[in-house]
Amino acid sequence: MTTEEKVKNWFIPLSTTDLTLQQAYSQLDEFGLEQEDVPLIIQLVENPKYDLPGIDIFHGATNLETHDYIHILLGRGVMIKDEAFVLGFTMGSSNRVTTTEERLF
Repeated sequence: MTTEEKVKNWFIPLSTTDLTLQQAYSQLDEFGLEQEDVPLIIQLVENPKYDLPGIDIFHGATNLETHDYIHILLGRGVMIKDEAFVLGFTMGSSNRVTTTEERLF
């Protein structure tokens, strides 16, 4: 199965009761995306190599592992629409998002 197929098909429904969070994370980790497979906007927000000390590009940013766990907890896959949902969720969970950040997003 190609990476594109894995991205399209990976999804743990919220109704799943036979997996722990760690097991679900292990499934995601098995086909972990290469950096070039991750859209630039996601890299800018979540990739530590883009961190500037004291500056958050978007408030609500998390590290990559936490970001992956949020995908699972929200029952989201890893397609672009899912990335947008997860980023919007984490930004929305912060009361520090500015109007400029909202417009950029």
